[in-house]
Amino acid sequence: MNLENLFKCVKLTHGLQQVKRSIFTAGEDRRENDAEHQYQLAMTAWYVILTEKLPLDVDKVLKYCLVHDMVEVYAGDAHFYGDRNGKEERERQAAVRLRKEFSEIPEWHQLIEDYERKGDKESLFIYALDKLLPAINIYFDRGRTWREQRITLDMVVTKKREKIACSDEVTDYFNQLVVLLKAEAPNLFSTASDTLFCKNPCCKEKRAV
Repeated sequence: MNLENLFKCVKLTHGLQQVKRSIFTAGEDRRENDAEHQYQLAMTAWYVILTEKLPLDVDKVLKYCLVHDMVEVYAGDAHFYGDRNGKEERERQAAVRLRKEFSEIPEWHQLIEDYERKGDKESLFIYALDKLLPAINIYFDRGRTWREQRITLDMVVTKKREKIACSDEVTDYFNQLVVLLKAEAPNLFSTASDTLFCKNPCCKEKRAV
């Protein structure tokens, strides 16, 4: 038993707690962190697989949940609607660093590669669910993050749909959510005119249209 190795692993979890995501934690004046996100993704995925009786490998799904954002310990989080230039290279370098620092756990690195490759139904399911959960969290928080960042309903539907389309099961959930978002849009989103004049980097693509 090596206490130093245990310390190294615990420090890694601290690093995930310190990676702040772009969305508010529902009902709190702070941003969600990666550790919370991974836990929520794992619990939600497990729940969906069991209740919907999906033909997926639960063990693999839960492991994907735990490693899918691990590189962000060193690469940081990239805003979904913002400037993502350099993201792939930062994450590649982070994966190399993780492989060097945790060479004793080759399974982690293989799972990270397999998730990025999206070559199995489990990774596609988690990729899609990972894109759906933030929208649900922001909906529960009554759109605070969307309004702060001048995100419109059209931006959410257009960009999320193309990402979520890789999983039929998650797409079904997304379509149901869109119905709610459209019905409550005035209370959840900024208007298109607000977005055109927004200085937030997350609006860059919309202003260029």
